[in-house]
Amino acid sequence: MQREDLLYRLRVITLQLPALRQRREDIPALAAHFIAEFGARHGRAVREVSEEARRRALEAFERSFLAAALERHGGNVSRTARALGLHRQSLQKMLRRRGLAGE
Repeated sequence: MQREDLLYRLRVITLQLPALRQRREDIPALAAHFIAEFGARHGRAVREVSEEARRRALEAFERSFLAAALERHGGNVSRTARALGLHRQSLQKMLRRRGLAGE
């Protein structure tokens, strides 16, 4: 059986899901799921995550996400902004906030 035939047979349904940025109300439920999964993997019950921990995690995620996006586009801010669906000035402001402006 050829690979295309296998993929055709496996493709039963196609789901169109909006991007997470369009479903912000889903973020708390997703965060709770991943926190519970982390706790289960490490044998710990995570009852609560402080606001400070959430803020730090978000900042770390944003920094690594932006750095990876910049790298994919050869450090070109305009191309990176276009790929992320942002205005160049907005991306530049985000990069400065996360200490990535000179990289």
